Amino acid sequence: MTNQARLIKVTRSGGFAGISRTGVVDRAQEPDKVKQLATELAKLGPPGPGVPDGFMYQFTVEDETGASREYVVPEQELPPSMHSLVNETIQRAGPGGH
Repeated sequence: MTNQARLIKVTRSGGFAGISRTGVVDRAQEPDKVKQLATELAKLGPPGPGVPDGFMYQFTVEDETGASREYVVPEQELPPSMHSLVNETIQRAGPGGH
């Protein structure tokens, strides 16, 4: 994606309970987090298979033009550098998601 990321939507689904939760990181409020997540996502290769009762993470990266790119990452392939950012984003969303 040649344009700078404007926002990143993070959706965690699966797990033992099968509950989905979604959080959003917006460049207007958290420019450093958006930049870090976008940089890490750009480094990822194609996703491998998930594991039973494991989480799957879907990232939607939207740029200034409204174009978006999707990334799907099984829990075991989430880079350690992204764990705290992703968990914070999901926790901030609260129970039930958004």
